[in-house]
Amino acid sequence: MSLNTLLIAFTIAGALLTIGMNQWIQKPKSWIISFLQHFCGVWFVFSGFVKAVDPMGTAFKMEQYFAAFQQTFEPTWFAFLAPLFPWMAQSAVGISIGMILLEILVGFALMLGFKPKLTAWVFFLLLVFFTLLTGFTYLTGYVPSNSNFFEFSAWGSYEKEQMRVSDCGCFGDFLKLDPKISFFKDLFLLIPGFIFLYWQKIQHQLWTPFRRVIIMLGVLLAGSAFCYYNTYMNEPVWDFRAFKAGADIRTTRKAELDAAQQQKIEFAALKNKTTRETLEVPYAVYMKEFKKYPKESWEVKFLYGETAVPKTKVSDFIILDVEGKEVTQDLLAEDKPMLMINAYKVYGMTIEEKTIIQDSVFTDSLYLVSADTVRIKKFSRTSSREEIKSVFIPDSADASFFRNEINRLAHPLLDAGVKVVAVTGGLGSAQIKDFAAYTGARYPIYQADDILLKTMMRSNPGLLLWKEGKIIKKWHARHLPTMETVLALIK
Repeated sequence: MSLNTLLIAFTIAGALLTIGMNQWIQKPKSWIISFLQHFCGVWFVFSGFVKAVDPMGTAFKMEQYFAAFQQTFEPTWFAFLAPLFPWMAQSAVGISIGMILLEILVGFALMLGFKPKLTAWVFFLLLVFFTLLTGFTYLTGYVPSNSNFFEFSAWGSYEKEQMRVSDCGCFGDFLKLDPKISFFKDLFLLIPGFIFLYWQKIQHQLWTPFRRVIIMLGVLLAGSAFCYYNTYMNEPVWDFRAFKAGADIRTTRKAELDAAQQQKIEFAALKNKTTRETLEVPYAVYMKEFKKYPKESWEVKFLYGETAVPKTKVSDFIILDVEGKEVTQDLLAEDKPMLMINAYKVYGMTIEEKTIIQDSVFTDSLYLVSADTVRIKKFSRTSSREEIKSVFIPDSADASFFRNEINRLAHPLLDAGVKVVAVTGGLGSAQIKDFAAYTGARYPIYQADDILLKTMMRSNPGLLLWKEGKIIKKWHARHLPTMETVLALIK
């Protein structure tokens, strides 16, 4: 699926709705305005719907934006805004659901002609907000990683790796758009945004005001329930991610890594340190003429061509044991069934615990025995010393859930010969050991990047059933399976 395909689909849907309205409901005051209402309405409803399938994904994307904004504003005149972003990050799920519902409601409002003036302004302001967001995402590609966005003199050539947020999340995980395309997409949508502001009176309005209100309330209630279900009650009803059930992670990861190793350098990106001039020279040409670009005057970065196999988040699937040793290949090579407990965040606190250590003090005495001197240690007294140790205490709810729910399933499966592992994000080795001891876990607990774990599963914690490097099934924390269910799936 591409943006061009979606544009064609939105155009056809807008045209059909406009023709259908003329045929069965009412004749439009302006065919162009009515078509734009339907076209933009369908766009917003679809964009909101694919995000409503996975509100947690949008919330995670918002957390990345909030962190980037805080880092950007802190050293500037806008530093007074910086403290807002940590608070917003904590409320990211609620903000995500609110934004998704607003987008869907605006889409339906455009198609219905609900309160044209209000809808026109909300639509326009939303587009301005989206344009600033996607513009920031795209333009940070010109900002070196060690520079602030507002240090315009430090801006250089565009490099995708420099972007503070990898993509805008406009269509969730359904479709990943290049930030530049997202930015120009929003600039394009500003055109109908201005049109709706100035031609409100000739917008169509379907049925009666009362019926339009009832429809909008129905959309709000249905959308809220749908978002709530996909956030708090279960995994997303449709999984657009690389780690969906049925995905062969072992094969996909190998293909992606092999393709990356075969990737060839195509261009040399050059930047003059004095004039800030930038050039892109074919690699073969650069190798012949590299003496023209001495390191004292030019910065050089090599650009690789596209790989035969597109890179996904599967390439970042890396699991480490508690000592920091990579066990990724061991897990993927496992042919026996494996239950993986995914906990991208374990809540808790680290406290300083004081321990009194009792030591025995001995004295040495020398005795002459025949021609030899013998050293004999004699007990003198007992001394005590205070030792301070950092101990991780997990949140009582998390610990209780692992002990009473997770372990009640995991331990019998271990006894039945099923491999069970847990993977956590954000904990150090010592904290993992403390967590394992606190919960009584008999299975190994590994560590991984929390963003990877969030991509694999939205529920925290959640379960993934693997077999021969493939994900067989995923379970939300609210719907843990029975032992019989797991065993039946792996026969």
